[in-house]
Amino acid sequence: MISGHSVSYKISKFLKQTENDILGELNDPSQQTQAWRNQIRGLLNTLTGMEGRIIFEYGIPGLSKVVDVILLLDNKIFVLEYKNGSADYYLTDKNQTLGYALRLKYFHSNSSDKIIVPILVATEAIAICNPKDITEDGVYSLVQSNEQSLREIIHDYCGPGKNKY
Repeated sequence: MISGHSVSYKISKFLKQTENDILGELNDPSQQTQAWRNQIRGLLNTLTGMEGRIIFEYGIPGLSKVVDVILLLDNKIFVLEYKNGSADYYLTDKNQTLGYALRLKYFHSNSSDKIIVPILVATEAIAICNPKDITEDGVYSLVQSNEQSLREIIHDYCGPGKNKY
C-alpha cells in the first residue's frame, strides 16, 4: 500500500521511536519538519495502546499530492489531513481531506473494499460533534477533529476494544 516517499510502521514500533528517528526517515529539511514534529508528538499520545499500521506522506494514486497520515486500524483506513496551528475547519481543507479519501476508495485497488474514515485535524480548532454517516460504498462523511479529540474519535470509529488492523 506504500507509494512514493512514504514512511510506514507498525503502530507498536512507531510508539517506540523517538521524534528524531521518525524525522530522520522522513528526511526533508524544509519547513515541513516542524509540522511533522507536531504530528508525531500528538500521534505518539493518540495511538498508545492501539495496534495497526501508520503511514506518513502516503502518495495518492493519480495525484502529485500526499496524505499526511494514513492509519490502518480495525480493518478501516483513516485518512488524516493535518492543518497545524489552524483554529478553524476551512472548506478547502474539508474538500481536500474528503477528496483524498474518495481517491483512495475509487482509484486504489487495495482500498476499494475497505471502510474509509476521512479526518481533518485542525490542531487548534474547537471540538465539534460529527455526524457518523457512511455511504453505501463505505466512505464515512468527513470527520473534523482537533488534536485533543483525535484519540476519542478514532476509538469511536473502531468500537470498544477494536483497534487492530
